[in-house]
Amino acid sequence: MQVNITILFAFFCLNLEAQDCHKYNMAMAAGDKYLNKTKPPSYNKALIEFQAAQIAARECGIKTDSPAVELKKVFEGLIAQRDEAVQAKREAERQKSAAILAKKEVEAQRQKDKELSEFTLHYTKTLLTKVTTMLLAGDTGTQKEALWLGILANQVVNENPTIALRLVEVAMQKDNDSFILKAAQQIYEQYAFYKTIVKGSHGGLHSFALSPTGKEFITGWGDGIVRSYKKDGTILKEFKTNSAGAIAALAFSVGGDSMLTGSMDASVRLWDKNGILLKKFERQTNTILTVAFSPDGSKILIGNYDGVITLLSIDGHVIKTFQKQKDAIRSVAFSPTGELIVMGCEDGTSILFNKNGNLLMKFKGHTGGIRSVVFSPDGKKILTGSMDNTAKLWNIDGTFIKEFNGLAGGVLSVAFSQDGEKILTGFETSSAKLWSIDGTELRNFKADGRGIVFVTFLPNENYIVTASMDGTVRSWNINGSFDSTSGKWQNKMSLKEFLQSDMIDPLTEIQKKQFGIK
Repeated sequence: MQVNITILFAFFCLNLEAQDCHKYNMAMAAGDKYLNKTKPPSYNKALIEFQAAQIAARECGIKTDSPAVELKKVFEGLIAQRDEAVQAKREAERQKSAAILAKKEVEAQRQKDKELSEFTLHYTKTLLTKVTTMLLAGDTGTQKEALWLGILANQVVNENPTIALRLVEVAMQKDNDSFILKAAQQIYEQYAFYKTIVKGSHGGLHSFALSPTGKEFITGWGDGIVRSYKKDGTILKEFKTNSAGAIAALAFSVGGDSMLTGSMDASVRLWDKNGILLKKFERQTNTILTVAFSPDGSKILIGNYDGVITLLSIDGHVIKTFQKQKDAIRSVAFSPTGELIVMGCEDGTSILFNKNGNLLMKFKGHTGGIRSVVFSPDGKKILTGSMDNTAKLWNIDGTFIKEFNGLAGGVLSVAFSQDGEKILTGFETSSAKLWSIDGTELRNFKADGRGIVFVTFLPNENYIVTASMDGTVRSWNINGSFDSTSGKWQNKMSLKEFLQSDMIDPLTEIQKKQFGIK
């Protein structure tokens, strides 16, 4: 009888151990389900199951680290989930702050426009009244002509301030009416003015690159020809690339002694500065949209319409083909040290890589395709321009800093000043804007024509250059400073000095005839 009791007790213990082992297996299976097979993972439920598995393992006498390993994954997931929640909260707060700030900026711009329109309305009514009085009195002299030119200037000032200023200049020459003088001064203070450097067609301007010294630039045209110019617009050379399509991408090496061309026929070529072909690279899979030299000139980047980025040595060896993106790559750039690479994608994302092609960061926030990306001179920030009508400033760690909303259409080009304190944005509406790095709009550049595909500061930074799709390249004088107290730009030159300089286009014979100037 004693033997039977002992056997029964042993059987009971084995049964309890089997139940504990079963609990262990069930808990591990449930934990795995909540951690790895549920989307998104249910970390709290997984935590409970793996803790139960730990207890069951001890009771069952199973020596295993599996529950502890899985619990580590759970804790890592919980930490990541918490960090994501914190980040999401911060992003929501940032967006809320950005929306409030954007609203204030829009209201400030509206107020500025309102003040300007009120002056314009008053100006027009005053001039019309004067002209009407003269007509009724039978006066057909120069004063009436001057006032009429003033009215015409007012009609074109919002579309082309340069022509408007030249019209009031002619008006002042005909009559020194105090109101015309005041209007001329108002236009000079409110607007920026251009000098046309190049006026071409050649199938339209598709690409532009300024030499590192700022003394010359190259242009890529729809006819497949590259043309180089002095900074004053004097043509230096034009060379046929033998490309079957437009020259869609251009770049100067940092030393300025060589150039890259990328064509719509998917060809990429290396040239010396005199237009002598040095290297024809292996044809890419689709239209080339962007090219760039590394700072040391030993590598090049090529981005195409297929969403493929290729890093090559200068002799044509493929170093790295980056992971294919789902949309076209419109812009690429090396950091000043060459350690980082950024690309701008048609899906509105900008992506940061190290020089070996390892993904470091994605910048998300744009709702339109990226057309332009650039590093700040110190390499610590990235500026992106998008077809969502905004440019955005980021730290290279992915932190969003500032949005620049020009309310002027898609942003086709962006640039930093040499000191990194100012930026330029070029828009599809044939206008450009100068900003301080904190988002203050300093200057608005308006002209007729098509979208501005390239903007840049000349090295001395007293001028900027814009290049438009219609083949017009212009320089704009920015020799002045922004007065934060008045919120206005202060020109260093007087109106008289400026009009006598070569910094502003004269009226053409066609324009004179158009406005009835004899």
